[in-house]
Amino acid sequence: DTCVVAGIYGPIEARLAKMMYDKAHIEVVYSPVKGPP
Repeated sequence: DTCVVAGIYGPIEARLAKMMYDKAHIEVVYSPVKGPP
């Protein structure tokens, strides 16, 4: 079974209180097709 829960905290880094060190960490970086990066 796979479960994905996503949250967006930005454009600044997440506060330490929002980080869960005992959970998996996935970092996603994307760029828009148009407009500034």
